[in-house]
Amino acid sequence: MTKEMPRCWCGHTVLDPFTEDYLHCPKCETLVLARPPPNLTRRIESDEHDLYGKNYYLKHLTEDYGYPDIESRTRADLADRCIYWLDSLLRYKKPGSRLLEIGCGPAASVALFRAAGFDATGLELSPWLADYARKTWDIPMLQGPLEDQAIEPESIDIITLFDVVEHLPDPLETLTRCRGFLAPSGIIVVQTPCYPEDTTYDDLKSAGHPFLEHLKPAEHLFLFSKTALQRILREAGFSSVHFEEPIFSHYDQYAFGGTARELRPRPASAPIHLDGDRTRRIVEALLTVYRRYRQTSELVQDRDRRLAELDTQLHEANETARRLLAKADERTATAEQKRAETEQQLQEANRRLAELDAQLRELNETAREALAKADERAATAEQK
Repeated sequence: MTKEMPRCWCGHTVLDPFTEDYLHCPKCETLVLARPPPNLTRRIESDEHDLYGKNYYLKHLTEDYGYPDIESRTRADLADRCIYWLDSLLRYKKPGSRLLEIGCGPAASVALFRAAGFDATGLELSPWLADYARKTWDIPMLQGPLEDQAIEPESIDIITLFDVVEHLPDPLETLTRCRGFLAPSGIIVVQTPCYPEDTTYDDLKSAGHPFLEHLKPAEHLFLFSKTALQRILREAGFSSVHFEEPIFSHYDQYAFGGTARELRPRPASAPIHLDGDRTRRIVEALLTVYRRYRQTSELVQDRDRRLAELDTQLHEANETARRLLAKADERTATAEQKRAETEQQLQEANRRLAELDAQLRELNETAREALAKADERAATAEQK
């Protein structure tokens, strides 16, 4: 039996080695799992044993990855990622829009979307998790793979997939199916890890890049670069793709795909008005507080960035001053050495002059004595 070659979602089969577990597609800049796990399934047959069943949330995420338990995660998600998603979503669609969140997990986001006025429904593979979400949030939940759902074509305004597409066996097929469910002005929202294209594993490892934590061969089948995500959305039928800043910008990407020719989000500073019952007004107040928190966080980050820049500039100035002082000290030492050498040469010259002066005195004395003797001999001769 011929072993099937690994294939990228784009159809390319000539893949380069990346790690022991992943291959790199040079055609679309996607990382492809070389050997998909044997327990991979689109359906949950056993909630106790299948990959994305009950124990995935109760044991695997906590014991293998150290993530918070499902109750803690449900509370924490509301305070950060869920409200972040809602804030960005309101720039593209108004409350009242019909929304489906595929792979919603504990479904805190679905509950928040509904509280804001969206007609939101969640979908999960696990019967246990779907039941957990219904009981926890009193929200509508679908259970099972997308292809099993009785959804009318062009009946949904928004489909969201937060941290889902990297898990899909055939992401292009799923995204294309989503396109068929969306209304003519519908949008798809995708959050997924972002592979920094044109980088090797060694590059990422030497830089300590946080993307490395998403190399999870037990579950992440495709890891997309920004180029790859834009390409797969366009091939799935989304004519316009717009990237927003993800909440976890150090390793994620966050894309909005539109079925219309151009997406026109409202400015991030646009006022929020969730008219309706008291629940919507409470959500509006939470969004206002959240925006203020974000603005304060950005100001603090900007301050920290500027302080870091000033610290770098100060370090560079100190280093420059140190080098200049070292050069000045070097020049001073050289000048001192030359002065000492000159003084030594002068002392030597004075010594030589003293020697020459002594020799000259000796010569003069010798000449004087010789002249005296000559005069004496001349006087004696004169007398004779």
